[in-house]
Amino acid sequence: GGSDWLDEYDREAIEEMLERGIATFEERLGHRPTAFRAGRWAYSARLLDALEAMEFELDSSLRPTEVMAPYQRGSVTEYPLTVYGNAVLRALLGPFDIDAVGLHADGFLQTRRRSVLFRTLTRWLVRYNRNYLMVAYHDYDLVGDELETRISEYVAWLRNRASPTTLDRY
Repeated sequence: GGSDWLDEYDREAIEEMLERGIATFEERLGHRPTAFRAGRWAYSARLLDALEAMEFELDSSLRPTEVMAPYQRGSVTEYPLTVYGNAVLRALLGPFDIDAVGLHADGFLQTRRRSVLFRTLTRWLVRYNRNYLMVAYHDYDLVGDELETRISEYVAWLRNRASPTTLDRY
């Protein structure tokens, strides 16, 4: 198509792309995927409808602008990224049309200073505010450098403070 934003396509076009992707997974890995996440957090109701039609069980494409727990739409469970927002943050980031900041480990763990802030925010979210927490990072950030070390340390640190569940079985 003409866009790399999946949410700009109609349901039929999304289903066609999913069908090609499923065929590639089955051909090369001998496995049919049942979990999905759209690149660029390209979420839409059409996407969830297409995922259901293609028999996916899980999606994690939603990067909400407010706190949301996982929810069911049809036979697909949506696991949204955890976001944090408050009045000060909205005032600072409002000019950029940003109401909340997503827990992107790859972005926040780039420097030691950000790492400390990210752990502090995570500690607060786990301890006082949330029974659901989804943190995102890319597999290509795990390439044997300082960022990989920080992400690995963060995941170990979080594992000691929570009861993690991953989507890796899918």
